[in-house]
Amino acid sequence: MSGLSVSPRYLAILVWSATAAQAADMTSADQASGDHERTNVNSTFFQPFLSHTWPDTTNVGLNTESTCDRQGQRLTRPINLNAGHLLRLSGQPINLSSGIRYTATARAGERSGAGG
Repeated sequence: MSGLSVSPRYLAILVWSATAAQAADMTSADQASGDHERTNVNSTFFQPFLSHTWPDTTNVGLNTESTCDRQGQRLTRPINLNAGHLLRLSGQPINLSSGIRYTATARAGERSGAGG
């Protein structure tokens, strides 16, 4: 498995970044160990996000968690929107947040649409 993380870019208190990973099964069918009946794995994960925090520590974020199964030619693309507020309880910073998810593209058998 390999991965890449792009450094955040700052514009005032606006942050964007992205994470990417590739997973592939490097096992050949003629090897003595392993389950030869299993399906091969070749998937790519990409997660760009955008976040904004106001001076009062209220924050809002938008991201997608795209996963592409290259073996099965399937794409899953949920889009997440969340909002939160940073508070201090006994000096400990805690971010209370909530969000919604919309699945723009789903694999067969999975729910798409709001909450999917």
